[in-house]
Amino acid sequence: MTQYTSILGHVMSGGKVQLKSLSQDQRINLIGELYSTLGLVSGRAEAKKVFGDLFTSSELIMMVRRIQVASMLLHGYNQKTVSTSLRVGKETVSKIQRQLSRDRGGYELLVQRLDKKLARVKNASSALPRNFDFTRDLNSLPLKIFFSLISGKN
Repeated sequence: MTQYTSILGHVMSGGKVQLKSLSQDQRINLIGELYSTLGLVSGRAEAKKVFGDLFTSSELIMMVRRIQVASMLLHGYNQKTVSTSLRVGKETVSKIQRQLSRDRGGYELLVQRLDKKLARVKNASSALPRNFDFTRDLNSLPLKIFFSLISGKN
């Protein structure tokens, strides 16, 4: 088997890596390396390339749906309303609510940036209807606009 030394110096042997076979330190180092690597991505165009290579279209859509659920929950909608409005399973909504209660801040960070971006889009463009409500109408927001909102660039 060949060995590979990554940018951060972690040595990996070729072959499938089983989560159970990794020590806590190895898990932390590998995940930390992923975060550091993704932190090197600059702007929407690079994010599109990287995420397009790392994830299937289905996985990307699932991530967008999770952000939509989190947004509605953070804007005060109850779990039943979120589930019904977005046509998402109650278990998914409940799982995201639990993640929000852990207070890691990731969903909050994205939703805050989306809200700011949407405010700029609303002020700068007539592309969205005047009565557009971010949390109510997010499900109908085209993915191109949605990804533009989270990219941080107009």
